[in-house]
Amino acid sequence: LGTSLFFMVASQVFSFAAPASSFAGGLLWSLVGLGAAGIILCAIGFDSLRSFLNRRVIQFLGRISFSLYLIHVPIIATLAFVLGDSQWWLVGIIGLPLSLGAATVFYRFVEVPSQRLAHRVGARVARPKIAVDSTVDAATAPVPIIEAPQLEYAGGVELTRYAAMR
Repeated sequence: LGTSLFFMVASQVFSFAAPASSFAGGLLWSLVGLGAAGIILCAIGFDSLRSFLNRRVIQFLGRISFSLYLIHVPIIATLAFVLGDSQWWLVGIIGLPLSLGAATVFYRFVEVPSQRLAHRVGARVARPKIAVDSTVDAATAPVPIIEAPQLEYAGGVELTRYAAMR
């Protein structure tokens, strides 16, 4: 775990030394990937890290992470503009809870409804279709051929799309 974290931090600390478009910059970015892969392997292999990652606060941060990713930069940039560069510490003190709060609201009222809509549209588009061979009369065919259900992994449970279409 320590090595993985070191790789991720080192890639950022030494990023000034090599432009991202250079070979050395590409190697530095690959350290981020190696570090992330190491953290994932540690989470799989070590019960103590797994139990830490299963805490409610960590799970909550994981749920709102995409909304936080989308919303934190405009908030921080606006605060930096209003308060000025010399007040960077105040930008952090105000910006962190404000970003978390705004991301929570964004997650609840934008991201979740968008995901529900996407699932409804996807379920409607993916309804099973009866495949009819042009050489076989559909009325006299002994058994209709139905496409196999596609499995979907959601919320820790594997569901068939047929269950969502009832």
